[in-house]
Amino acid sequence: MVYADLATASPRLKQELGDIAAGEQVPFADVALMAPVPGRGMATPALASGTGASVFADAINRLGGRVEVVGEEAGQAAARKLMRSIVTKGLPALLGEALELAAARNDAEWLWRHLVNELTALDETMIRRLLGGTGQHAGRRVAEMEAVQEMLAELAVPAPMTTATIESLRRVVAHGTPSSGLRDRKLI
Repeated sequence: MVYADLATASPRLKQELGDIAAGEQVPFADVALMAPVPGRGMATPALASGTGASVFADAINRLGGRVEVVGEEAGQAAARKLMRSIVTKGLPALLGEALELAAARNDAEWLWRHLVNELTALDETMIRRLLGGTGQHAGRRVAEMEAVQEMLAELAVPAPMTTATIESLRRVVAHGTPSSGLRDRKLI
């Protein structure tokens, strides 16, 4: 028997649940679903961590699942999903804000085609370029995004993502590019 928690929650909460389960001598699996379930069912990619992660993964994978064990400590799977969520939830917010501005300017069709072309061409080289250029060009990018913010304001389009981008770039200008750990390993 294993208690598997598939709900999205903070790593700290998953650790607390793992501790409660350990107190009852029940193996615990923190499970993070990494893709939508409809259309995939048991084959939905998932990460699992905790004392019961291997037992859970073995049982589900025998049934056609795709569970990867990422550690024995509850919360590790949740942490990885939430790190990914910054992009998978942030990108739609960025796209939505840009498309709302484009609609206000009667440029939605052009922007849609342009973004589809850019994003479908996205590869590791482009990701490296985007990240690597941020530190080098942060000051110029602040000015560019301030111009975007002005255009959004003129058209009365809410700008939470643009505002956040400006603040992020100002942080880079003031403190340098945050460490990703990848630069040390020459990945970016």
